[in-house]
Amino acid sequence: MPRVSPAYRQARRDLIARAAIACIERRGVHETSIADIVAESGLSTGAIYSHFTDKAELVRYIFSYYLLPRLDQLRIQSDAVPEDESTPARVVATPGHMLHRMLQMLNSTGLPYVIFAQFWAEVTVDPELREAFHESVGLLQTTVSQLLLPWAEQRACGGSDHSDSAEFDEHAVELAQVTTRALVSILQGYVVNAALFGDPASPDDYIKAVSTAFGAGPDLS
Repeated sequence: MPRVSPAYRQARRDLIARAAIACIERRGVHETSIADIVAESGLSTGAIYSHFTDKAELVRYIFSYYLLPRLDQLRIQSDAVPEDESTPARVVATPGHMLHRMLQMLNSTGLPYVIFAQFWAEVTVDPELREAFHESVGLLQTTVSQLLLPWAEQRACGGSDHSDSAEFDEHAVELAQVTTRALVSILQGYVVNAALFGDPASPDDYIKAVSTAFGAGPDLS
């Protein structure tokens, strides 16, 4: 029997994932069965199970395939911006900057907002899906917290020199983590609103509205 190439196996996994997404968009996570995915993909049940042991593993793959590569891009975008046409300069990302980048990241996945909303609803009652969700969102939160740490250090410092203070470091880390969790909540609100009403505001307009509502500056600084 000829060996299956990694490229072929990857293509099959992607085909199954796209079929699952199409089914979930129509039927929801709970009502989508492996039989539905079989019919949508045109593959056999055995072919599905040769790539994914269950629906929870398939959900993990969908998150990792569409979300995790974009986390790397989030890091790259936050690492430097051009000061002029030739000189890169490191900048301190504010919460507003990070929210804008996260919104762009979600838009770039190409996934319908209703998919995210359905996943999030289902994880409240499905332990296996909750584990997959916590894994993917945990990676997002860790990434954003790390990128917000320079901003948090500036805020925690308040103009004083606390560079050698362990208490200062702990406060900055805590501020970055709490702010990240708030940003993820705002992001989820945007997605749920878009899923329900089907007319999402642009990232720029949404951030301006949030800033106005909370009395912050235009960059949520």
